[in-house]
Amino acid sequence: MIQKALAVIIGSLFIAIGINFFAIPHHLLDGGMIGLGLIGKYAFDFPPGLTIIILSFPLYIIAFYYNRDYFYNGVHGLLVSSFLIDFFRSFPPDSSTPIWVSSICAGIMIGIYVD
Repeated sequence: MIQKALAVIIGSLFIAIGINFFAIPHHLLDGGMIGLGLIGKYAFDFPPGLTIIILSFPLYIIAFYYNRDYFYNGVHGLLVSSFLIDFFRSFPPDSSTPIWVSSICAGIMIGIYVD
């Protein structure tokens, strides 16, 4: 259980760093709920982490009724990563990095699999 919690925290940390330090300064997007959260940030200046939670809420309700294992395993990652995404928003982004470097770094940071 400790190993799973540590993996969720480390993975969420990588996601938050990838989004806030590499994707957001150049208005880059990702797929899925993270991408929708980023669109909410760019278009309406919504907090991306909170937007991801709100948009994921219906999916987690369905998962709660149909697949409790998915719900219990996924909700931790959703809450921790969304919190860290919004927490790291307070740090000033560095937009001096070239966009191609930021896109590669964002892809690596967001896509790292921690197990």
